[in-house]
Amino acid sequence: MLHAQDKVVKNYTNVKICNRLVVDAERREQIVQLIALLVKRKGYKQETLHCAVSIMDRYHSKIINDLKWTDAPNRVLMSTICVLLAAKL
Repeated sequence: MLHAQDKVVKNYTNVKICNRLVVDAERREQIVQLIALLVKRKGYKQETLHCAVSIMDRYHSKIINDLKWTDAPNRVLMSTICVLLAAKL
């Protein structure tokens, strides 16, 4: 199901909009750690973790590179929503 959608995601961790980074590598790492914590606490499989991180990367890439958003989403909400979406796939 996801194989037809597999595309390379643009790097979004060093994109500056209005002279500031929207999402830097440290912020991305914090979100990935939250996702890993949620996956572990809920007892989901390892595939759910990878899928959730992929969803997060694709969403960040879309809003930063394509839509030019200047504010990053809330870390807790982002990680929770990505895990829930990944668990449903």
